[in-house]
Amino acid sequence: MTGAARKRRKALVFIDYDMLVRHFVNARAFADLEKSWDVKYVFHTDSTSQKQGIFADVDALGLADYAKFDLPRRRMGEWDWLYSVTVLHNHRDAPHFKLRRELMADARGWRLTYQFQAMAHPWVYPLARRILMSRMGVYKPLDDFIAAERPDAIFHPSILAGYFINELNLICPARGIPLVVMMNSWDNPANKSMNTGIPDRLVVWGPQTKRHAVEYMKMPADRVLEFGAAQFQVYRQTPDVGEAELRRRFAVPDGIPIVLYAGVSKSVNETDHLLALDRAISEGRIPRCHIVYRPHPWRGPLVSGERDFFDVPYAHVTMDPHMADFYRRAAAGKTKGFELSDYSVTAHLLRLVKGVVSPLSTMLLEGAMHGVPVVMFWPDGPAGIVGKTIDIGTRLPHFAEFWGCDGIQVCTRAEALAESCKLMLTAHQSDAVRKALQAHARGYVVMDGPSYSERLALLADEIVDAFEKKRIAA
Repeated sequence: MTGAARKRRKALVFIDYDMLVRHFVNARAFADLEKSWDVKYVFHTDSTSQKQGIFADVDALGLADYAKFDLPRRRMGEWDWLYSVTVLHNHRDAPHFKLRRELMADARGWRLTYQFQAMAHPWVYPLARRILMSRMGVYKPLDDFIAAERPDAIFHPSILAGYFINELNLICPARGIPLVVMMNSWDNPANKSMNTGIPDRLVVWGPQTKRHAVEYMKMPADRVLEFGAAQFQVYRQTPDVGEAELRRRFAVPDGIPIVLYAGVSKSVNETDHLLALDRAISEGRIPRCHIVYRPHPWRGPLVSGERDFFDVPYAHVTMDPHMADFYRRAAAGKTKGFELSDYSVTAHLLRLVKGVVSPLSTMLLEGAMHGVPVVMFWPDGPAGIVGKTIDIGTRLPHFAEFWGCDGIQVCTRAEALAESCKLMLTAHQSDAVRKALQAHARGYVVMDGPSYSERLALLADEIVDAFEKKRIAA
């Protein structure tokens, strides 16, 4: 627009889980958009259930404009039929179909899973989808809310399931409002589905997740954009402190390599893993080093047989001091939601460590992004639901494609852990391995070009301009 300043456009940003608060709101993913648009955040609440998606104090986030919207958990549960059927339909011919079905059965039972599989058959699916969508309809309170807000565009950071995504994929096309969905977690495009419609754009991390979105979510390739990960933008910043200060901040000894043990969200007996590492260092089977334990920010209470970390007299293991209070609360079962731990702390830690060990965490990828060698260690096999989930997870597409690069080891035997760590701390410390890891990681997360926030601001104007041109042409 020339001759006069254009009226500021308005965006609604829908948030339905604590992890999205951490990964997008706290990561300032919309900072550049807020410079030229009016941005209103909409946080999910549920007056019908104690099982909330957001426990964070959104009133303390310092946002210029936000609202809370009540949407009952029951409705999300009712959408699960369409979600489950669509996932099985989309993955029907994939080589990992049986693994994906097995995970679904662990959560929903085999009887329902076989029913979903029958409804996912190509001859049945179109009718089943039509019936399920007709039964659900549009959620009128949300439709009325959006109509009253009159946004120019809607953005939805998402785990590609949840309270809002099915509703928004119905409401936005009907109202002619562009919808941009942004993936949250590494496994989302490989494991989730778009059920009620296709957003105008799906923002993913990089080449792998774009390919998975097209193959497994049936997204048109021209609607899938590689922006990197909002929560990883802090990793692009120039280091602001030296090694001596980092060692002080993490309370680790000088003069020896530091190794990170990254916990997982599915609670496992991590104390036993740490004891095995501690013992191997004391016995000289792992080169002299120090282990920093960082519990996952949504791990649960101690599992059966797991000792409290602080009750164990380790010789070579300490906890990341920034996570100690959270661990105490988690171990006692006193946590409610996702811990909003600061990613800048993780960035500092990954610049300090010489290796990462984890049962199965995105931290393995984050280590590779920093050129740090990693070991996936899960010796317990498929015992129990959690063990089975980890065992299957290693073979699902997002992780299965990650293995194989120099500097990335998969260790499935307890007796092999020391040798894997020895290799990690010796041969895998070379410049060649560091460069190979960083090159490998670029296939998963875009880390160059404009920042995530800058890309979103550009996309917002581009997509609204395109919609306005279509309306004028019509």
